[in-house]
Amino acid sequence: MPPAADPSASSTSHNAAHPYSGGPKSSRQQYTACVACRMRRIKCDLKDAVKIAESRGEPPEQAKCTNCVERAFNCADEFSERKKKSLRRGRRIIQVDALARNPSTTAVLSPPESGPVAGPSTTIP
Repeated sequence: MPPAADPSASSTSHNAAHPYSGGPKSSRQQYTACVACRMRRIKCDLKDAVKIAESRGEPPEQAKCTNCVERAFNCADEFSERKKKSLRRGRRIIQVDALARNPSTTAVLSPPESGPVAGPSTTIP
């Protein structure tokens, strides 16, 4: 007589065959290390330094990880979501200021209309 099938084993094998069915979608991995630590492939405590700076009321952009402080490196986090948003916001403010000062610049700031694009003319002999 064959051994009885374990119901938990069958559900585990079913989940292994279809790991993405039914569960929440996983997000992409976010970098948590600064550029210097990522290049050297060492552990970085930049996120902890940012939390400490925010708790002290200091700007988080000036926080540095201990590795960069010890080696006098410029501690930069290129993948910070906060930096992306602030850069985008700054660009919008500049555009709005330009529009407020000179309304005739709307053609310059608005995206170009799609239409036929002339390519380089070449003749094949």
